[in-house]
Order: sequence, then structure tokens, then C-alpha cells
Amino acid sequence: MKLLLGQVGLRPLRQGCLVISGIRERKLAFEREKFDKKMQAKMDKINLERAQFKFKEKQVNDGPIRLKKYADALRGIIPRQTNEPVEVVSFFRNVQRLFIDFKVPKDLQAAIVRPFLTERAKTLIAKLDPEKVSRYEEVRNAILKEYKISATMYRDKFNDITKSDAQTFIMMTSNLFALLDCYIEARKATNLDDLRNLLVADSTFTPTLLRHVLSIEAKSEKGWLPAYELAEIADNYIANYTDSHFP
Repeated sequence: MKLLLGQVGLRPLRQGCLVISGIRERKLAFEREKFDKKMQAKMDKINLERAQFKFKEKQVNDGPIRLKKYADALRGIIPRQTNEPVEVVSFFRNVQRLFIDFKVPKDLQAAIVRPFLTERAKTLIAKLDPEKVSRYEEVRNAILKEYKISATMYRDKFNDITKSDAQTFIMMTSNLFALLDCYIEARKATNLDDLRNLLVADSTFTPTLLRHVLSIEAKSEKGWLPAYELAEIADNYIANYTDSHFP
């Protein structure tokens, strides 16, 4: 009898435990579902942001779009190149400064400068190898070579330059600085002592003596010799050779 009563008393207790357990499971299932939905929403947001980032990255890295962005920014700022050698030098120095100011990527520089070139320069560029055409330095160097621009030309133009009626003094001053800077760069002068030696050493020799001097200078690291060393070579040559280059 006692056992029977005990069993009867346990039934409501067990039923209550089952109810509580069921409620607890439903609550856990609800919480789990709520958590899963929350995590899914976060993943959806992350995937959306990732897709948007990839789209923007593709836009930034897309060649035509990048080219148009920089070309539009520089339109009206880059002057057109002329066939005057002195102005060709100034043109490329101004272009290089603008590329630095606007942080133009190197792979776009050649394409951006091409519309501003003269027909003569464009014809020359069309004959270059495809790899060279895509590099701004190759394009610039080929054009400078076409116009026979060298250290000697820089020096001679600097000494002979005069102001034209179409020029302002500001323009002439800019050309003078461009010529002087290019001369120093072409001569690989890195300090004031180099410049002093160049100004003294770049004097006029007879054609025969000049050939002798140039043949020796070509073997030097910078392509030129200090003034006193050059003078010693010239004196030795004069002491041992006639003007006809015979001993």
C-alpha cells in the first residue's frame, strides 16, 4: 500500500519535471534560433561589406577608370609640348612635378602625357616597342634624344638664350632654371665643388684636343674630369702632339 501511494505521489512530480524540462528545451531552442538568426545577420552584413569593398577595389584598380580620374584632374594644367628644344626640357620638368603633386601612378604616366605631345613626338613614340611606350621614362628619354638634347645643348642654350617678344620674364627665368638643372643632372654634379669644376672645365678646346679629352673623360665614372686634372691632360697633349694629332 505504501509503495502504491508512493508511486501515485511521484506521478505529478514526474509530470511537473517533464513540463519544466520541456519548457527549458523550448527556451533553449528559441535562444539557439535567436542566436543563429543574429549570427546569420552578422554574416550577411559582413558578406555585403566584403562585396562592396571588392566592387570599390575593382573600380579603383580598373585601368580606364583610374586613367580617366587622373587625366581629368590634370586636364587644363599640363601645357602642350612645343618643338623648341628649350621648351621641351621645361615641358617634361613641369609634367614630372605635376605627377608628383597629384601622386600619379607610374603605370598611368605615359598614357596621360601622350595627348600633350607634338605630332613629331607622337610619331616617334608610335615606333617604340610596346613595353617602352607604357613607361614614362622611356617615352621622355626617346623624345629628348629625338630633339638632340644633351648636357652640351643645355649649356649652349643657357649661354645663348634670349627673351622673345612672346615670352614673359617669368617664362624666361623658368627656362633658365630648367636648363641649368638639366645640365647639372646630365653632368651628374652632386655638390657645389662639382659645379665649380664644371664651369671651369667646360671651356672650348680645338677639335683635335677636344676629341682626345672626350676619349679620356668617357672612361671616368661621371663622364667628365675635374678642372685641374683636365688641364693637366690638355697640357700633356699639347706638349707631345701637334694640331694634326701626330707626335
